[in-house]
Amino acid sequence: MKKIIFLFLFAITLGSCEDFLNTTDLVRRNDENFPLTRAELDNALAGCYAPLNSGSVQGNNPHFCGTIISDECFGNGGNGDIGWQAMDKLLRTGDNNYSGGWSVFYQGIFRCNGLIESITTNTNIQFASTDDHDQLLGEVYALRAYYYFSLAKMFGSNIPLRLKPGVENLPAANADELYAQIGDDLNNAVSLLPNKSFQAAGPSNLGHFTRWGASALTARVFLFYTGYYKKTDLPTLSGTISKSQVITLLEECISSSGHSLLPDFRNNFLYANTLTRPDYKYSRDNNLDWAGDAGANTEAVFRIKYSIYLDNRWNIFFGIRYANKKTYFPFRGGWGAASVNPLFFQQWLADEPTDIRRNGSILDLDDPNEDMEYVWGGDQGEETGYVIKKLQGVNAYDANRKIVNYTLLEWGGNDWESSNASDQVMIRFSDVLLMHSELTGNATGLNLVRARVGLPPVPYSLPAIQKERRYELAFEGCRYYDLLRWYGADAGTIIDANQNGATYYRIGNAKIMSVNLTKRIPETGGFLEIPKTEIDLSEGVLKQNPGWELSDILFLP
Repeated sequence: MKKIIFLFLFAITLGSCEDFLNTTDLVRRNDENFPLTRAELDNALAGCYAPLNSGSVQGNNPHFCGTIISDECFGNGGNGDIGWQAMDKLLRTGDNNYSGGWSVFYQGIFRCNGLIESITTNTNIQFASTDDHDQLLGEVYALRAYYYFSLAKMFGSNIPLRLKPGVENLPAANADELYAQIGDDLNNAVSLLPNKSFQAAGPSNLGHFTRWGASALTARVFLFYTGYYKKTDLPTLSGTISKSQVITLLEECISSSGHSLLPDFRNNFLYANTLTRPDYKYSRDNNLDWAGDAGANTEAVFRIKYSIYLDNRWNIFFGIRYANKKTYFPFRGGWGAASVNPLFFQQWLADEPTDIRRNGSILDLDDPNEDMEYVWGGDQGEETGYVIKKLQGVNAYDANRKIVNYTLLEWGGNDWESSNASDQVMIRFSDVLLMHSELTGNATGLNLVRARVGLPPVPYSLPAIQKERRYELAFEGCRYYDLLRWYGADAGTIIDANQNGATYYRIGNAKIMSVNLTKRIPETGGFLEIPKTEIDLSEGVLKQNPGWELSDILFLP
């Protein structure tokens, strides 16, 4: 516990006043005097969610890294943004490339640990009801599981398992220990969170973990752990979670959550908003209508909430590099991360030529139907002419026909870069349906997802579910980790086959993509480099991940 510390000489003088020396700090909030009331617990819960919004983690999370390392995208950015280009190839440019994600996720874990201790040990806090107590505690368990699973996907199991508010120099856990804690937290979350529709929870709870978000996350964790580590069940601290139990959780989500597929796939994404639609041919021709960030978006099972007061630069990371507002209307532009692999676009066209998701997910900058004039040859490292349409920030015209950031026009604010107030949806209902089909071997969920975009039904097979996940969930951080769980060390051969030989442009000069993940994934297990600062702080207790101490893995553009 944090105490007021006095000078040694003063302590001798007042040596008999032990109680005085241990006086609680009544001036500053710390883990001894906060939280002490129910209202303060809500403030502490907000603090547990806050790391999800951190600008430091938006380029250092499994969604971002998994999209770039997969066969969907190249690293791109400016010619000098070699960190993203190195990430794409599991190479390195420095000692601490992924320190942002590591430190911010552990910050979230530290806060969750403290709040769990406060809820479970402070008997003086008065809750409105048992349900009130259970919902709060369930959310914190789900959040801690989310943070640990994020770390596990990025860095593998070679991470310390911290479960107390204090600071300890702990060695890395093994995979079974780590996933048993994640499984236990999710078990607790599902059992504590209320079994009611997300609509009944009310708009103030959007962005909070619900029973359904925790259930969907359990399925994701189960599929990755059992697939990658070749296990049958997901462990907990007191038993296991079986496949049949996960299927039951998904079936409850499908039948009772209130979540459903939106009628039009494209209405999940910001470019479909009604303020932009009158001046954007694609949206206007297809009569799109963005479901938005409120309760009308029935497909958002778990989302990260943003507002004009939070530093959301997610859309800026993936924005068209050096986009001119008029030339590229309605897209806002940004830093150009994750140019789309042109071979992915072409494969999708060959596999499903009528699939509306292709042009709803990928922006072909030379497509005349997009009504824009793309200028090739700017300061880009891996330019392809294709960008992630799903994740673009967008503009609209104000009343004076001036082009402005859509979110500024809708909600206010004044900062071009950080005021992207649209939420980041991390788990969609379509993923719930696809995970259910994969776990049951039943094509029902798979074909509901296909029917939504006008595609005919198909019989269930693993290749069918693999293809459907690839296209439905493109650029949503799933593809790379799907490949790891399906193929393990051989995932690199799939990625190399699907992107090597593609043409890209470095400052206007044509290049041919050549990646060797066939070599790097077996060397690294598919996981990233642990920041050296963390190893140094542990005084060597924490060890570097395999494959990251080799002499030939520096990225040279």
